[in-house]
Amino acid sequence: MCLVFFTQYLDKQSLSYASVYGLLTDLHLSSHQFSWLTSCFYLAQLASEGPFIYLMSRFPIAKFVALTVIVWGGVCMCLAAPQNFAGFAAVRCLLGFAEGAVSPAFITITSIWYKKDEHPLRVGMWVGFDFFFFFFLIFDFPLYYQYMRKGKNCSSSPTELSDLCLLC
Repeated sequence: MCLVFFTQYLDKQSLSYASVYGLLTDLHLSSHQFSWLTSCFYLAQLASEGPFIYLMSRFPIAKFVALTVIVWGGVCMCLAAPQNFAGFAAVRCLLGFAEGAVSPAFITITSIWYKKDEHPLRVGMWVGFDFFFFFFLIFDFPLYYQYMRKGKNCSSSPTELSDLCLLC
């Protein structure tokens, strides 16, 4: 649960990273469109939580969570495909929709596995795992600084940029 929550947190932060590395110029986005990319993710997540909570009560929760995490991973991989705002917004909406099942499911799993007095500690553990995101920031900044010191535009060399992102 910690690993899934951590990777989803990284995914949420990746949009701001991508904007620094040239997403705005690559997709020809305005600042207004960039704001909508974040909003559509959270609106889709909000819209999907209700139906997912209903579905969790109808299907085995372990299989349901496994399926939604696999779908979320597949949609996450599709973020590399869009070439314009409409395509990227559609994938971000699908990503938010797929992620809508995770938090309610994890809280339900925690309430099933642990006693009531252990719930705050256990939920705090998998939510607090996002703290490790800051370790990625510590390692990412020097790589970004070196990349920019070379005097290259972030969107000029996709091969080097993808190599840099793989290191992070």
